[in-house]
Amino acid sequence: MNVRPADILETEFAFQSISDYPVDLYFLIDLSYTMRDDLETVSALTNDIAHSMRQVTKQLRLGFGAFVDKPVFPFVVPTPEYLSNPCLSVGNEQLHCDPPFLYKHIVSLTDNFEEFKEKTKLTRPSGNLDSPEGGLDALLQVARCQGQVGWRATARKIVLLASDGGFHLAGDGRIAGLVKPPPTDCRLQQRADRFNASLSYLGWHDAHYTDYPSVGEVGSFHIMTPSLWLLVIHFACVLGSYNIFKN
Repeated sequence: MNVRPADILETEFAFQSISDYPVDLYFLIDLSYTMRDDLETVSALTNDIAHSMRQVTKQLRLGFGAFVDKPVFPFVVPTPEYLSNPCLSVGNEQLHCDPPFLYKHIVSLTDNFEEFKEKTKLTRPSGNLDSPEGGLDALLQVARCQGQVGWRATARKIVLLASDGGFHLAGDGRIAGLVKPPPTDCRLQQRADRFNASLSYLGWHDAHYTDYPSVGEVGSFHIMTPSLWLLVIHFACVLGSYNIFKN
């Protein structure tokens, strides 16, 4: 076969995926109050999800994390009552929600699907004030905190980000006086919640000091990190925010 430089050569080839290739599937769920039904759906469908994925691979692990928004005004209601129970902002005084937060890592990637199901079932919603969420910030932490999340080096990595709203972008944080750029490292810590000391979780507790990332930052970190080249991000959203994620 002789081909000159810059010539176009058309050829046919076939390939197939390796059977039982390991898959790590991480659910990153918007935990604002309006998403409470969707969280229940994820928990209820755990067995169905595992069964469907195991048609593709038996080396499946599931993980779970949640996000809302930066816990600072004007992204959340700043009064002590609402910071301790943001569901008051939707007029539901009977439902006690967790204080606002940006990102919690709740279940590390595991093949114990019953543990995954139980922890998603016990997770409570939270709330914020505006429509966009802190999804991009949370997504970057999922990518940066590879040890805490439990990504396997050779696995196909999938993040399913589910939200019923859009996402904040770089510059939005300036409304709250957040001018520092987003961090370039993992910020997960096991600490008590700022607004309720009886709650302790592994999460990003100081997210209210930095601005949001841009879409370009998320994309460039993915491209420049070889261990994440097998990472695929899928977005599950409502029709009203479809064009935001599509573009």
